[in-house]
Amino acid sequence: MDEQIVKFRVGVMVTASLLIAAILIVMFSGPSGLLGGKYTIYAEADEAPGVAASTPIHKSGILIGRVAKVKLLDEGGVLMTLRIDDDKRLRHNEICEISGTLLGDAELRFIRDIDPAAPKTLIKPGETVKAVVRDDPVEVISQLQDGLNRTIGSVSKTSEDMGTVIRQISNLLEQNETRINSILTQMDESLGIMKDAVSNTNDIVGDPELRDKLKQTIEEMPEVLKRTQETAEEMKKAFQAVERNLNNIEDFTEPLGRHGPQLVDRIDGAVQNLEQLSSEMVKFSRAINSEEGSLGQFVHNPDLYQNLNKAARNIQDVSTQLRPIVRDARIFSDKIARHPGVIVRDAIRPGPGTKHGSRLSLGDPPAGAVEPPCPRPLFNPMFR
Repeated sequence: MDEQIVKFRVGVMVTASLLIAAILIVMFSGPSGLLGGKYTIYAEADEAPGVAASTPIHKSGILIGRVAKVKLLDEGGVLMTLRIDDDKRLRHNEICEISGTLLGDAELRFIRDIDPAAPKTLIKPGETVKAVVRDDPVEVISQLQDGLNRTIGSVSKTSEDMGTVIRQISNLLEQNETRINSILTQMDESLGIMKDAVSNTNDIVGDPELRDKLKQTIEEMPEVLKRTQETAEEMKKAFQAVERNLNNIEDFTEPLGRHGPQLVDRIDGAVQNLEQLSSEMVKFSRAINSEEGSLGQFVHNPDLYQNLNKAARNIQDVSTQLRPIVRDARIFSDKIARHPGVIVRDAIRPGPGTKHGSRLSLGDPPAGAVEPPCPRPLFNPMFR
């Protein structure tokens, strides 16, 4: 082969390789990396897992720059140098997040803060912002896997328990099939009874006269409630009166409680005296009812009563005969007290008819003299 042809082919390959490299550089760095400038800001974070030089920086899903340098601070933490395209501006209401991908690569993203009061001023070149680390998707998936494993185990255990419960229910249904059928039959009958009851209720409610009465009853309910309330008030007053009476009774019974032993002793003595008196009364009544004693003879012997009655009459006759004598003696004593000389003169010069004359001279009984009453019978005729 001719040497010139070989050189031409090598030159074509080199040129094509350079063109492909330029295209790749433009594709990966973007047009700003070749045609535009960049400005630098700094992001500080407690940690930066997976972040290194050339780590991409995105905003709203668009590549706006790359990490130029990662520095470990002496006081702790990480300081990252960010190179941002000049035509891509960042604001203070945007948060820098460090997140990882499923493949293990890291990236920085600027997302908008949810706080509406966050300032919207532009971040100036050379300014330092705060970066936060977002949860690693791999760790999240790992945690989800652990939770999923526990959930699967719980579901498996639950399914086993449900299988056990279902088997128990199946056995219960098989053992109580007759009773269940009986219960269903009774339920069917109950539903029929309820249907009849509802039908009867509809018939009752459908009666116009009954509806009018129900309406009237409902209209009278406020008055009934008012009367009930008045009755409740009266009962309350009555209870208050009862409470006052109970308090008064308590005031009365409190001294009784204090003097209870003395009162009991006195009552006991009174009961003993009453018992003794009743025994004496029993003895007295027995003596009266007995014919052997004096009282019994007086009550049961009519001859004794007649003799006593006759003696009383004789005493009455004697008292009747003694009445003039007593009256004359009273008049005589009165005359002696008033005219003792006349009595002495008549005694010295007695004459005929002295007794009669003296009696006449005595005169009528003095004014104010009271005739002695006729004595009453000494015995009551009820003893005859």
